Amino acid sequence: DFTQEQFDTITSIDKGAWLEELKLHSELFEKLAYHLPEQLVETKAALEKRLAM
Repeated sequence: DFTQEQFDTITSIDKGAWLEELKLHSELFEKLAYHLPEQLVETKAALEKRLAM
């Protein structure tokens, strides 16, 4: 049995942590730009957009 508070804790998203993580992804994407599938770039952009809300 989970309380609502426990459920909220385990399903929450730390936007600040994810934004920091995406900065690291950006560095990697720059290094791999030549071989990176466009779909991966689009997926990353969509995630960044959702986190910005």
